[in-house]
Amino acid sequence: RLIGFFHLQKQVNQALDEAYHGLDSANQEMERDLALAADMQRACMSGKIEVPFLKTAIHYHPCGKVSGDMYYCELDQEGSFLFFLGDGTGHGVAAAFITMMCRMGFSSIKTRLNLAEVMTQMNQLLASCVPHDKFITGVLMRITPEGEMTMTDSGQGLPLILPADGSEMVVKQLQSLPLGMFEDTDNYQQESYSLQPGDKVFLYTDGLSEHADRNGEQFGRRRVIRFLEDHRHENLTMITMSLLNAIEQFAKGNPHEDDVTLIGFEMERSP
Repeated sequence: RLIGFFHLQKQVNQALDEAYHGLDSANQEMERDLALAADMQRACMSGKIEVPFLKTAIHYHPCGKVSGDMYYCELDQEGSFLFFLGDGTGHGVAAAFITMMCRMGFSSIKTRLNLAEVMTQMNQLLASCVPHDKFITGVLMRITPEGEMTMTDSGQGLPLILPADGSEMVVKQLQSLPLGMFEDTDNYQQESYSLQPGDKVFLYTDGLSEHADRNGEQFGRRRVIRFLEDHRHENLTMITMSLLNAIEQFAKGNPHEDDVTLIGFEMERSP
């Protein structure tokens, strides 16, 4: 009986060893797939955005190997600049999949339409191909070389506009549903604003304003607005870097739980 027990124990150990190596191999393959997905995602959003009439600052910090944040930009034939910043629900691969679907959608939608119609078409596309509990919030904007900016929102919040003349921050609001939530959503509206040379525009995902300290207190949108107003005379790169540093100091080492993307634009002299 003792010999039989040791024989059984040997078989169990061998089976566990084989299972361990199988899991390890599967884990390594999954890690390789994640690394490839991360490389592809970063390749789509790498490099400096160059617009003849705008200064730009981009800070893109995924919380994990793949990100639920994304941005898309293009210059149309008239020289206008189109920009979209999106934030997919959740984290990891599922959120990254939604953002990549959104990015692919822009290549099939006629972006020369008014922005509300672009958002409506994007919503229909995403709602038809992603699960009903998955969606993406975002903000879409277009800036002409003369500084005329139109913008629309899908549950994320419109850009913050910091005038160069020293006046208070311009905070516009629209009430719209996220993209992909309901296929028949068509209530997207748009706002407009005339940018003057030196005016700055800021967009960010909620991973920035919702970063919290160890007591759970979030940095919050009010602090973001106050900080930008207090540092308005810094150049665009400096003010965005300073804001990120201020949030890190506020959190006192508490790790990020969400992806963080911060985008800044500054209008240069009109042609």
